[in-house]
This record gives sequence, structure tokens and C-alpha cells, in this order.
Amino acid sequence: MEQYLTDREAQLSLAMSWLKEAVSNIKNQVVASPSFNGPSNNAMTIIPPDKEVVSISIGTVKTKELRDNRDNQSTECCLFLVHTATTESENAHTVTDTESVQTIKAQYKNVIASSLPLRTTYTGKIQHVIDLIPGTSPTHSRPYRMSGEKKQELSKQIRELIRDERIFPTTSPYGAPVLFVKKKDGTRRLCVDYRKLNSHTIKSRFPLPLIDNLFDQLAGAKFFSSLDLISGYHQIPIKDQDRMKTAFLTHEGQFAWRVMPFGLTSAPSTFQMLMNGVLRDYLNKFVVVYLDDILVYSPSKEQHAEHLSLVLDHLRAVHLTAKESKCSFFKRQIHFLGHMIDGTGIHMDNTKLTAITS
Repeated sequence: MEQYLTDREAQLSLAMSWLKEAVSNIKNQVVASPSFNGPSNNAMTIIPPDKEVVSISIGTVKTKELRDNRDNQSTECCLFLVHTATTESENAHTVTDTESVQTIKAQYKNVIASSLPLRTTYTGKIQHVIDLIPGTSPTHSRPYRMSGEKKQELSKQIRELIRDERIFPTTSPYGAPVLFVKKKDGTRRLCVDYRKLNSHTIKSRFPLPLIDNLFDQLAGAKFFSSLDLISGYHQIPIKDQDRMKTAFLTHEGQFAWRVMPFGLTSAPSTFQMLMNGVLRDYLNKFVVVYLDDILVYSPSKEQHAEHLSLVLDHLRAVHLTAKESKCSFFKRQIHFLGHMIDGTGIHMDNTKLTAITS
């Protein structure tokens, strides 16, 4: 792209790449920008047939000294800067290497599963610790009122959690109420209101990564795979001495967690600490991690197969399991952290744009 600017004063307003759809009608056409005032001066950009619009920047140029402006009056004209990229075939972003995907799933069937396997041994890399401010008394709150339908759902989930050995009955002096939060698919997630306990807990300061910094690492990548751990928090054990602090109250009695539940103040830091420790050798080289969302990226298919195997080997070594239905492999275009990512860069997710405009 060539840019010509002959003005001493210029104001340029940059546009985002997701505006390419709004200006797609200028593809393969001549873009002309007539001056608003003064002589008829046009700036033109021709987009070749093998290019596509990636982004367009629109602004104005204010001129005080133009050679053909003989009356020495100030002139204002419109400036377009069109950024293009070589077009790929229509299916380039959507076609998946089925053979490679099946090979990976068969080789790592104990890492990529449909449900979390029953286990008594969890990852030995880390345990969640609840350190209370010295002098703190056990926190306790009354249970919340629930409808009959929610009580039935609570009983069902408690039976499943006991069966999977994630919770156990207790007589702890601690106690927190429970409630349900609706998921996207309409099902209910059991949550424990740990606000009282959190207010007396010494907070962990381990940082979560900045999403913009994660995206910066993806330059040059053409192949992507995403991994999403099954109930990621429930794959981290609670320190034995701290289990009684996680006690919660229900109409069926009092229970405590063997694994890290949702709602504890330092749970995100603990999880990020685990993932950084497991994949430390590969972070920002060919993998980025935000909590339980893992993205493997590579410039070629051969390298991607190698990189993906290294990541899955490390997950298997520490007994972490990914959910098969939420994993994607060998993609040219992929969703990650609310964005669409491909070989040309990072774009807005069209589904989110539709939700705003509709």
C-alpha cells in the first residue's frame, strides 16, 4: 500500500478491522474522495482482484498550501487508507484436517475426554490454600430459601458430587449458603456464597495475564488448536487442613469440598499459577493460557502437530483433562477469549456484533 501526504496539518481517524464488512462494497472498485471545498481534487485507491479489504481508515486532510490552490484558501479533503491482504479460498479457514484430529484424539484419549474421570489422586503440582487473617473466627451464614424445583436439582447435584468424590459430609464450624446460576445452555450451576469467608482471607497476588499481551504472541501463526479443561477448578485439590473452611449448608445437611470450588477469592490465581507452571517451557512460544482456556498456535501444520503433542503430554503428566466437545484442533480460524483469530490477525466475533445490532 502506498500513502501520499502533502499536507503540513493532518488529522487521521483510524477504524477497526471489523469494519471491513461495512466497506466490502469498495472491493475491486476505485475509491474516490472528492474535496469538500475548493478545487475538485480526488485521491484514488485501486484494490486488485487477488486482495481483500482487511481494514479501512477514514479521515480528513486540512491543507493551507497546495500548489494548485491559487487563491490561497484553506482546503479540506477526505482521505481513505485501505489495508489489504491476499485472499484465500473460501474454505481455507473452515476445513479441518480430520485425519490429524482423529490421530490426536486416539493418542490422548485419557487427556481429551467427554467427562471428568473418577479419581482420588489429583494433580500434585499445586493445592489450593485458604490462609485466614490471624484472629479470624469461623464464618457462618444461614442457608438461602429455595423452591421445591431447585431443592430437587440441588439434591441431584449433591449426589453426583458425592459419587465423584468431590465433596463429603462434614460437621465443620464454617458454613456458607448455596444458590444456583443459570448457564448459557439453560442448566443450573451450583455456587457457594463465600463472601464472608473471602472477606477474612489473605488474598493471593498472583497475576492473571493481560489479554492484549496474549494476542500479541500470535503474529505469524496459521494453525490453531484450543483446549478447555473439564470443570477446571475441580481438578485442583484443596489442602487437607483447609477443607473444613469450604463447608456449605443445604437442606440435606452440611458438606465440604475436596477440590477447589467456584467462588473462593484466590481460586483464579491458584488456577493460573498451575497452568503457568505446567506449560512454563512453552508459554509465549507456541502456547498461551488464560485460566482454563489454552491456545496452541504454529506457523505450519507439521510444527503444529509437534507443538500440540508437547502440550498434551504435559497435561497428561499432571493428570489434567480437557473436554472433548469444547476442544478444536488444526483450525485455520478459531474462537478464543471472545475474538475470532486467523492467519491475518484478530477480529471481532460476528456473533457479538449481531447481538449488539439486533
